[in-house]
Amino acid sequence: MADSKPKAENTGEITPEIRAMVDAMVEAALAKKENERPTATKQRNRAEADRMNELVEVRLFKDNNEYKDPVFVSINGKNMVIERGVTVKIPRNYALVLEQSHEQGIAAANYEEARQNEYAEDTRRVLGTK
Repeated sequence: MADSKPKAENTGEITPEIRAMVDAMVEAALAKKENERPTATKQRNRAEADRMNELVEVRLFKDNNEYKDPVFVSINGKNMVIERGVTVKIPRNYALVLEQSHEQGIAAANYEEARQNEYAEDTRRVLGTK
């Protein structure tokens, strides 16, 4: 049972036709991969941008002393002045900036209090008072 088809000789060399075919397949695969990735990324970015631009309600504390003036918030050159003591709707990203600012203020106050306590303790220890 001999095969009537002649067998190709395996010379171990890649012919120019095969090289061109492989290069075309690789380029097509890379192009397909590049086209797919940005689409998914763009969709995620768009969804996140839409979420950040949703309006949320905020109400800033107001008194007749230190917290009476409106609050200025700026994100990437876009500015907003938010009135205190009134419930307003603002984009979520501005509300997040206000929240982060508030949290940073609390962290700074806690740090300051801890350093004051350390100083007072060191002073008592050095002076020998209780």
